[in-house]
Amino acid sequence: MGYASFSNFAHFKGDPEGIWDAFTNPAVTGKYVKHTTEFVPGPDFALEAGKSWEERHGAECDFDVVTWTIADHVPESRMDVQGKQGGILQRVRMRMEPVNDGYLLTESIRFSPAGAGKIGTSVVAWIMWATGLLPKFSNDNGESFELLRDYLDGKRGGDADSATAQLAKTMTGHAADFVAAAAGSFVSMGELDGSPESLAAVDRLLGEYGERTTPLSQDDYLRAAAYVFEVARADFGGRYVEDDGGDAFVLVVGEPACSVTVMAMGKVMKRVQHGSADSIEFFYAGIAPLVERGQSAVLR
Repeated sequence: MGYASFSNFAHFKGDPEGIWDAFTNPAVTGKYVKHTTEFVPGPDFALEAGKSWEERHGAECDFDVVTWTIADHVPESRMDVQGKQGGILQRVRMRMEPVNDGYLLTESIRFSPAGAGKIGTSVVAWIMWATGLLPKFSNDNGESFELLRDYLDGKRGGDADSATAQLAKTMTGHAADFVAAAAGSFVSMGELDGSPESLAAVDRLLGEYGERTTPLSQDDYLRAAAYVFEVARADFGGRYVEDDGGDAFVLVVGEPACSVTVMAMGKVMKRVQHGSADSIEFFYAGIAPLVERGQSAVLR
C-alpha cells in the first residue's frame, strides 16, 4: 500500500548532546511544541530501540492517546519512531549531521493507512491520505524547528512557561482519563470527541452520576471539569490558573481584550448535586458572547 510524506530541515549551532536531546526526547519536546500533549513514559523508558511512550492529546485532537515506539536510535545521529493516530500509521525519521560549523537537523514523516483509531476520524484521515491532503495539512513547514530554536535560546520553555505548560498537560491528562472512564458507561467514545456539542453527552453523564448513591470523589469531579476546560481551551484558547495551594483551577480566556474566568469545577459539582438546572451546555454557551463583546466576567 502507498504512502505520503514530507521533510523539513534546519541548521543549528551549539552543544550536539543538548541539541539532540531537545530534538528527540519526548520528555523535552513537550516543553516547546505548539499543541499541548502529556508525555507518559513506558516502563524503564530511555532513548533506545524498543522503548515506547504515550502521547496524550487535548481536545484539538479528540483526546487521542498515541503510543510511540522507537524503532532505531543512534545518539546524536538518527532516531526512527512510529505510532498510529486517527487510522494513520506515522513513521518519523530524525537525523543530525555535522555540517560546516554546526549541525543539520532533518525530520521526515511518512503516512500510510492503519487500522487503529476511531472510525469517523479514521475515514476522514484515509480520505485525506488518498487525496494527498494529509501531508499538506500536517506539514508545519519548519515551525517546529523554530520552536526548538526558541527553546534552545531560552525564549520558550523557561520556568514560568514550563509551569503553565505543565498545568495544561496535567489538565489534558485528566480530560483523557475522563473520556476513558466514561466511554461505555452512559455515553460512547464517539460522543466525547472534544467538541462543544459533546457537552450534551457530558451533561447526560453527570446527570446519571447524580442518581448514584455513592458520592463522587474530588478526582472524579476534577476529571469531568478538565474535559469541559479542554473543550473551552480548544474553542477559545486561554491559560490555566491555580490558587496558591494548588487546590482550585480556572481557565482564563479572551485575553488581552478581556478576561473571562471559567470555573468549571464548581459547575460540574453543581450539575451532579443539583440536577439539570445547572446545565453544563447552558454554562458553556455563556462564554462566547462575553469573549465576542470583550466583556470580563467570572462564570461559575
